[in-house]
Amino acid sequence: MKTFFLALWPVLEPLVALFVTIVGPVLVTWISAQLIAFLKINSEARKAELEKTVSEALHRSIANGLKAAVTKFKADSVSTVIINAAADYVVANNPDAIKRFDISPGTLNEMILSKVPDVLATINKANTP
Repeated sequence: MKTFFLALWPVLEPLVALFVTIVGPVLVTWISAQLIAFLKINSEARKAELEKTVSEALHRSIANGLKAAVTKFKADSVSTVIINAAADYVVANNPDAIKRFDISPGTLNEMILSKVPDVLATINKANTP
């Protein structure tokens, strides 16, 4: 049996070499494509995580800016002056987030207004003995 394989090898050797030279690069290309696809998914997940973090930081900054403006003007209610001061605070502290999400001044004012009830409740709660 061993002699049979030894006699058959010279016939099969060129075929095996041809098979390896054809299938080898195809296999490497396929593995590379799968790896690239996996890394893109991983990259997309990291991008989504980063955007979530930036968004959360922007919302915290909006709340902090509103608190700072209410405290600065010692106000019990919100006026245009306080909204503008909060917007200035957010733009000064988060210019990259504003650019990244392409937030217009009107949208920023709406975002600030959405935080007003929470901020006023927190401030009134802190001022109540």
